Amino acid sequence: MHVFDDHRILHSNDVPTSVQAEGLAGEILQLTALAHKLQSELEEVQNRLCQRRGALSAVRRIPQEILGEIFSSVLGAPVPLDLTGRNELLDLGLICRRWREATLLTHQLWCGLTIASKHMEGSQYDKIATWLGRSGGVPKSLRLCAPDDQEVLGREPDSHLSDPTTRRLLTQGPILDHLFIECEAAKGMQALKDWIHLNDAGNPGSTLGASVHWKLRYAVPSTSRGFRVSDIPPYLLQPKAPQPLLQGLTCFEITCNWEGTVIPVILQHCSNVERLTVDLKWGELLFEDGIDNASFPQHDIRLPKLRSLRLRRHINSLRILDHLHAPLLESLDVGMEGYEVNRDEHAPGTFLEPEESIWRFLQRSKCQSTLHSLRFYCMFLQNPDDLLGIIASSPSLTHLIFDRCTFMNDHRRDFWEMLKTGKYLANLRTLEVLQIAYNALLSVNEVIFDALQFLYYRGPQKCQFVTSFREAPVFNRTRDVAWRWKLICEFQCDPRRNLTLEEFGIDYKIVPAVDHGDIQ
Repeated sequence: MHVFDDHRILHSNDVPTSVQAEGLAGEILQLTALAHKLQSELEEVQNRLCQRRGALSAVRRIPQEILGEIFSSVLGAPVPLDLTGRNELLDLGLICRRWREATLLTHQLWCGLTIASKHMEGSQYDKIATWLGRSGGVPKSLRLCAPDDQEVLGREPDSHLSDPTTRRLLTQGPILDHLFIECEAAKGMQALKDWIHLNDAGNPGSTLGASVHWKLRYAVPSTSRGFRVSDIPPYLLQPKAPQPLLQGLTCFEITCNWEGTVIPVILQHCSNVERLTVDLKWGELLFEDGIDNASFPQHDIRLPKLRSLRLRRHINSLRILDHLHAPLLESLDVGMEGYEVNRDEHAPGTFLEPEESIWRFLQRSKCQSTLHSLRFYCMFLQNPDDLLGIIASSPSLTHLIFDRCTFMNDHRRDFWEMLKTGKYLANLRTLEVLQIAYNALLSVNEVIFDALQFLYYRGPQKCQFVTSFREAPVFNRTRDVAWRWKLICEFQCDPRRNLTLEEFGIDYKIVPAVDHGDIQ
């Protein structure tokens, strides 16, 4: 390569002659070509360096069993995988041969499927059977989901239950330890139950190794006046037909604003239900024709296996509780969204107050030893004595939640004062006071102050104290709570007055307020 050696031109501002310029241009071309060649060689060396470093990477030495555990954690296995989860699992297996082997060796990744109705159409049996077959001896689960509202148009209700793939899976497929079937209507559920009974009875190769859980998702049209008896689907009103269906339910969600005795009539047959939700859609359980001749046992609808009861959007009263009996209840979640808005529209004393209905229900059920979780949501708490009676009736409570609750006539302080003077909530491990409202006349600090005083009077015990705020000024609440705690302790004359919140066993947390979007 020719080297331009005119030192004066390269180290000065002199204008090169035409000959010098031509020499410089030629040398630029040569240097550019050399730079490209050296750059290519450098990239090749760097690639070889990366390959050799990769060969020594610690990732390669991770045992496949550990990789499988990592994949299970990422995908949430053994939770049944939906379409997105299945695609993510397959993508992991495409990374490299070792990763694919790790996915295949981790049987719990393949043990559960959640299949939407639209994915059951066509010849899907072989794919589903092959997928579940990769789970080896791990218990297998299958969830068959009803179509969403957009899928319903132009098709028969519960067509996924009569699909050949579904029925072949239930008779010829891998043995299932858990089968969850979601239906749109009771007719479809009962038809499949009858079909399973006819085709599964006495079959030594039965695919149903254990439990079958049914979920009825019946959607009723919206109406401002609610539903009367004449509006209820006929098959739910027949005195004998619904009983086998209802007796087989373990999870039952009712979302409707039906009036009359229909809901109690249905519930009296749910002897095996374990989780029950009754959402009245801002309605009220009214018995316009009275209940003296009602076709259900008054004050004694027995739900012997009920573990969790959720009431949603009940206004003015909780009359449903006046008729239930749940001796094994573990969790009670009461929501009266809309009650605070409508409370002034009705004369007081027309119905039992909500707190009294809850207390009577707990006394009737005799679930004092099993009830561990109690949540009040969007309630206007009127009588601190009744509320205290509920607490006193629940000595096994470990989790107490007040979420968006308001005390009438500032009875809040009365409640906390009575609570701290008695021996209540000895087993409490979590106290949540959520969505605390801002009141110009009442600092949100006062709400926390009352609860902190109660926790102090309980004595040093491990307890998580969780709060959230809505429409409140921004300030350092954690520091303020620590100061309030110190203020409480300074008024006491015992050795505990120098203990911090943490030393006292209290784990204080502030969480974001959650708007459930269900307030009218």
